[in-house]
Amino acid sequence: MLFSIVIPTYNNLEELRRCLAALDRLENQDFEVLVGVDGSTDGTRDFLESYAPNFSFYHLYHPGGVNQGRSATRNLALAQLSGKYTLFLDSDMEAAPDLLARHLEVLGQGDRVSVGSVQYRNAADNLWVRYTSERGVGKYAAGSAVPFHYFITPNTALPTRYWREVGGFDAAINRYGGEDMELGYRIHQRFDPVFTYNPVAQVATTPPMTLK
Repeated sequence: MLFSIVIPTYNNLEELRRCLAALDRLENQDFEVLVGVDGSTDGTRDFLESYAPNFSFYHLYHPGGVNQGRSATRNLALAQLSGKYTLFLDSDMEAAPDLLARHLEVLGQGDRVSVGSVQYRNAADNLWVRYTSERGVGKYAAGSAVPFHYFITPNTALPTRYWREVGGFDAAINRYGGEDMELGYRIHQRFDPVFTYNPVAQVATTPPMTLK
């Protein structure tokens, strides 16, 4: 298996449907998908248990179906990863058909983390989204080496052994934000890879956040 695609989800079933539909259109079909459900109560579990895609697919749950946060939810996949590389996606993101090939262009250079780009469809009319799209790796040119603290997991791919050997995300960080940077730090300390901004590896989303 070339890629393991890890997706946490919490109460956003319709977006998850679109996310999975986009993965079914990927040009490279050498991948598996592992969806971690973080205590969703919106019918996500029923949908996943009847979902039958053309790719290898697993749905994972916390004991008792409780909510434990994004870090612990992504860690559900650690014991089942088969891919040489792991790609992290959020469940509201739709992958471009060439996403895996674009990440491979960077990962194939060895000792690299490929930090892809997120295309925000509503950036033009949403100030918060526009700010989000312009910060972090958005300040760098394509192909640039970026600091480890710009490791963000919506659309980032890395050798699976990096994630596995550092023990996954810190499950004690159970609120949004901070868990990506902390994992990036541990990967940086142990493996010292080149964190590479790879804007041609694209996903799209329409986040609802605003400044109001």
